[in-house]
Amino acid sequence: MRVLGSALRAYFVGLASNASQAWDLGTNKDIVAITSGLPGQLSEGTYRQLSAMPLIFCDHTVSSRLYWGRDLAGLKERRMTVTSHELSVKVAINSWRLVSERANKTLSNLTEDQLLKEVAPGRNRLIYLWGHLTAVHDAMFPILGLGERLHPELDAIFISSPDKTGPQLPPVAELRKYWDEVNGKLLSQFATVSENEWLQRHNAVSEEDYAKDPTRNRLAVLLSRTNHMSYHLGQITLALK
Repeated sequence: MRVLGSALRAYFVGLASNASQAWDLGTNKDIVAITSGLPGQLSEGTYRQLSAMPLIFCDHTVSSRLYWGRDLAGLKERRMTVTSHELSVKVAINSWRLVSERANKTLSNLTEDQLLKEVAPGRNRLIYLWGHLTAVHDAMFPILGLGERLHPELDAIFISSPDKTGPQLPPVAELRKYWDEVNGKLLSQFATVSENEWLQRHNAVSEEDYAKDPTRNRLAVLLSRTNHMSYHLGQITLALK
């Protein structure tokens, strides 16, 4: 289920003011989110249309509680609450997925000559940034408690050494394989972590420090790595213009 946020293609629709608009906006979309409850009167046709769609029912404080799965056509109503923590995790994982897909689309279409471009004169080449992102993402496995790294050898090339100063870079085909392996496994592993586990201490912080600052949790790592990927993707995009 996708919920809330423009990046997740969720749409807030005030049904009380315009029921037909809800259906128009909802066509071929993933979610229609309805604030302030349902109006007192809707046509039978509108009810039938909406009943076939995945809906989110929100109270006045959208971030606090959602209700979804309501059968508008008829006989039965079932509700499931989604906490703000669950919502935050869903938004974070979907943001990661979207940025990762954009990065993959951009990087996979680059030629070897394009990958040798620098983001600015004397700065990192695009191929180095690709390897750097792969190494940083690979390091997320032990930090998030998701198992051992797949390619720890990348650190010496893309983390410890600046571009053009360290060991020889791997071939493009090999780097692309590493990227696909790391990001594919990460995303599948994210689905195995519960909402409560995302809010627990990550493995790069001590229990003592975590007790002082509970925001140093696994979810914070995911958010920071998403921002990191987005930052370097912006550099790559500008370098190609």
